[in-house]
Amino acid sequence: MPLIVLWLVCGSLFFTFRMNFINIWGFRHAIDIALGKYEQPNQNGEISSFQALSTALSAGVGLGSIGGVAFAISIGGPGAA
Repeated sequence: MPLIVLWLVCGSLFFTFRMNFINIWGFRHAIDIALGKYEQPNQNGEISSFQALSTALSAGVGLGSIGGVAFAISIGGPGAA
């Protein structure tokens, strides 16, 4: 097993125990929020929870794509991308 996998497993177990298993018991609540269960449709000027989630995910994926290409070029040279 590579060392990085061991570090990731140890870190995930540490935070799972440290935060009282919130990644397990809070998952249903996170899905309810993303699906808009707690939204009030008569409020003006706000974006929905799904729109906020989509924006955050697209920003993270976009930044990862740019960073990944930059990292590949810096390690492997111009032909790596």
